[in-house]
Amino acid sequence: MTSLGIIFKNAIFITFAMVAYFFFLRGFGLDNEPRLRLINILFILTGINNAIRNNILINLEENYVSNLLIGLKTALVSFVFTLATLTIYIKFIQPSFIKVLQKGFFFWENNFNLPMVILVLFMQGI
Repeated sequence: MTSLGIIFKNAIFITFAMVAYFFFLRGFGLDNEPRLRLINILFILTGINNAIRNNILINLEENYVSNLLIGLKTALVSFVFTLATLTIYIKFIQPSFIKVLQKGFFFWENNFNLPMVILVLFMQGI
């Protein structure tokens, strides 16, 4: 499997796991609790670890920098996928979710809109 295939496979896994977890929380009415979304980091770390492990086992790549780059690229691609799914969710499914996100950000209590959410999350992700 190519490095690009490993990156995309694991980025899709991370995004799917985060979306599934979000809908799980939403099903129990806990989607407005920002602290529970911190568990998403476990999905990210699992996906990155899996990408690096696959690169070592499948591509026989033992170079530290190469594997570090695979992990970083996996995180970046999954971040872009997650931003896209969040944008779709807010734009088409539940526009009022932006109010829930306001609770997680301390500075923009009443001035929150979709472009600002994307910008803030992009800056946090990078």
